[in-house]
Amino acid sequence: MDKNVVENIITSLEKKFAKESPFVTDQGKVLEYLGMMLYFSVRGKVKLSMYDYVRKILEEVPEDMTGTAKCLWQDICLRLMKAVKSSVRKRHKSSTT
Repeated sequence: MDKNVVENIITSLEKKFAKESPFVTDQGKVLEYLGMMLYFSVRGKVKLSMYDYVRKILEEVPEDMTGTAKCLWQDICLRLMKAVKSSVRKRHKSSTT
């Protein structure tokens, strides 16, 4: 794609949306944006990872996190967070041994 076309699209988007939040642009092979790592190393494909972002959040969750949920959605989130935290710990242990 022509670089000028890309820059014109970015400029148009910045005029409309950058007032609420700064616009981030990068034309490299790896981009970090909103906690996501976007990898553009294979032409025509993108690989998305939030591993580091999720790990950081889970590191901040208290070890003794217990309780009951007030609604179904909170209960689902609580179970999911505990399961992901356990999985990350297992993965971390296996990668360090």
